[in-house]
Amino acid sequence: QDQAIIGMTRLYEINQKDKAATIGYTWYIPSVWGKVHNKECKLLLLQFIFEQLKFMRAELRVAHQNIRSQKAVEKIGGVKEGVLRKHGYRNDGSIRHDVIYSIIDDEWESVKEKLLQLIADS
Repeated sequence: QDQAIIGMTRLYEINQKDKAATIGYTWYIPSVWGKVHNKECKLLLLQFIFEQLKFMRAELRVAHQNIRSQKAVEKIGGVKEGVLRKHGYRNDGSIRHDVIYSIIDDEWESVKEKLLQLIADS
């Protein structure tokens, strides 16, 4: 079995008081783009946030130029809330703007159904 690293995603800014967490810093090698891997990871992270931690909000941050990732978040039911302008720097030194999406607990069941269907169709 191949043990090669194909990507990464993180849960961070875990806020117990406000019952919120952020998912981001996600990357995958191009050969797995559009395949089941990221969908499965997002399902597991969101299940943890909503079903284990019992949080009310998951935030997903996407770099403004990453249209593919923005469409992927929207496809699973992430709601675009806005853009954090000049929110930091990219590794190459250019300015980064972050597009903010959220999924809230009231939406979780329908998002979960969409994710499970996308995984089944993969």
